[in-house]
Amino acid sequence: MGINEHTHIVQQDSRSSCTKIVIVGNGPVGVHFVRQLIGNGYPGHITIFGEEPFQPYNRVLLSSFLSGELGIDALTNSLEEHPSLLQQFHCKIVNIDHQNKTIEDQFGGVHHYDVLVLATGSSAFIPNISGNQKTGVYRFRDMHDAQSLYARKTRSRHTVVIGGGLLGLETAKSMLKYSTKVSVVQHSAALMNRQLDLTASQMVQAYAESNGIEFCLNCQVLEIIGEDKVESVKLSTGEHLLCDTVIFTTGITPNTQLAFDAKISVRRGIQVNEMLRTSQEDIYAIGECADYEGQVYGLVAPGLEQASTLAGNLCGGNSTYRGSKLMTELKVLGLSVFSMGKVSDEYANQITNTLTFRKQDVYRKLLFSRGKLVGAVAIGQWSEIKEVQAAIDESRYIYPWHLLRFSTTGYLFGSQEKHILSYPDDTLVCNCQQVSVAQIRQELDKGECNFESLQASLGVSSVCGTCKPLVQSALNQPQTKQPVKKALLIATFTAFVIACTLLWMPAIAPTQSVQQASWDWLWTDSLARQISGFTILGLISLSLLLSLKKRVKQVQWLSFDVWRFAHVTLAALGMSTLFIHTGISFGNGLNRLLAINFVLIILVGIASAVVAAYEGQVVTPGFKRIKRYLVVSHIVTFWPLPILLAFHILSVYYF
Repeated sequence: MGINEHTHIVQQDSRSSCTKIVIVGNGPVGVHFVRQLIGNGYPGHITIFGEEPFQPYNRVLLSSFLSGELGIDALTNSLEEHPSLLQQFHCKIVNIDHQNKTIEDQFGGVHHYDVLVLATGSSAFIPNISGNQKTGVYRFRDMHDAQSLYARKTRSRHTVVIGGGLLGLETAKSMLKYSTKVSVVQHSAALMNRQLDLTASQMVQAYAESNGIEFCLNCQVLEIIGEDKVESVKLSTGEHLLCDTVIFTTGITPNTQLAFDAKISVRRGIQVNEMLRTSQEDIYAIGECADYEGQVYGLVAPGLEQASTLAGNLCGGNSTYRGSKLMTELKVLGLSVFSMGKVSDEYANQITNTLTFRKQDVYRKLLFSRGKLVGAVAIGQWSEIKEVQAAIDESRYIYPWHLLRFSTTGYLFGSQEKHILSYPDDTLVCNCQQVSVAQIRQELDKGECNFESLQASLGVSSVCGTCKPLVQSALNQPQTKQPVKKALLIATFTAFVIACTLLWMPAIAPTQSVQQASWDWLWTDSLARQISGFTILGLISLSLLLSLKKRVKQVQWLSFDVWRFAHVTLAALGMSTLFIHTGISFGNGLNRLLAINFVLIILVGIASAVVAAYEGQVVTPGFKRIKRYLVVSHIVTFWPLPILLAFHILSVYYF
């Protein structure tokens, strides 16, 4: 069902003997709280109010809707019908009477509660900049904003986005279509400065610039200029940017007015204790409106964690909330970005040392406090992120051999091949919905299930979608064995026989009589040796094309198995030609070294090919590690060959 406008008003609730929970706010956190209540078997009545004229939707995906990547139906986050659940849309709550345990809606309806949960979320923070009310100025926070910007982007020629955080970058990307020029103005010297260090920020900036986004860093917008509508913005550098659209993505302001008017304690957000209870009995707050020990979380995941904790307690549990560790794992403009723990400048005095790994477009940084891992930043795919996350959660001590491995390979635990189900039970697969490995395993143990059923039962990949590959990999367990690659084995065996012949068969003796049939002209005649020699050189060059298939994504012709079979076949042909070129007489000095090096390359390659032929049968990480070592050895043994070949050709033609 799509996100359509609804008005569903109950003017007066009748009191019931059953305990009644009322939730104010039907955003992702409020909806998750209801699902947790129902899932835990809450016996009383549940009523949820939403201020917007829409069914519940996933706010996290609004930027994907704005960019056109997702349709409006994909944003739906509706609650399933349930006998004890009443949903009310387009119904703003305007007053709380905590003495009589009632709330009043905008239409004058009065509703009773036994337990009240405030999940009112937050609003976009709009700085006090002159001209911020002009036509062409927008914010980006809810469905109404997204729809307004969706209509605007077809008419905008130059859009200025104020704010270089995650939302600002996603908004900039979404406005790029239709040849619109997009500039991002950021007050600090780095993008996403609360999640990334300077190096990672610069990598994100370079990637964004390659996508057509322009940046004005370390400056502020002082004024929005224009008579009635936006015509330009004035920057603190003195520069004027001509534009027709301005979008504020400058942070959030918790929605606390309802609580404040009810004399509930409010600081930046609604103050809550470790039970998520406010200063008024039977009134709780969760999500972006809640303030726990001075911390207001501007991300969805902490709010979902709070919702799960509170729902469990209201269903008979006794858990306490001790704060959330901030974690960002998502795609920024299509670039994989990970940030967790104490990475921002406010924790600088707690960090004793750092360790970084950089290779091409991959960047990883670990932050330590007295030997314990307390933070990490990464750009690019990192297969062991979940294990790194668990180590940060536990403030785990990292041993020297782990640090050595990380500095040389970029992997901290050496778990490139480790499957998600092999991680500890409490490792989180889905951070947004707080779904652990144990929960995934329990669902798999129940019998047949697919991605859709896991999404329905656990909510995995229903918020940001980042965990989808991990969930899909879990569904592939137990791994099905692939058949042995017989064609590859046949070609490998042929190459092995020829290699053994070259190594252990004695040199062919020269013909003693002109009356005997003679083949030794093949390796004694100058022209014949040149032809066979350059044939070997050509076959070596062709065999190197396999690396092109592995490393250049644009090469899509034929499967990798076909290319690998061709690679082994070319090696066998190369050795056959070497047989003709030498008469199995390798000579002395550099010529002998060249022939031995060539055969050694083939033998190591044969071992690698045999392992590759059987890798579908043996799916253990150790077997894959052997294959990796053999492939590396195959490449290393090839390195001397070009030098030896060059000396060989020089000696033949020069001397």
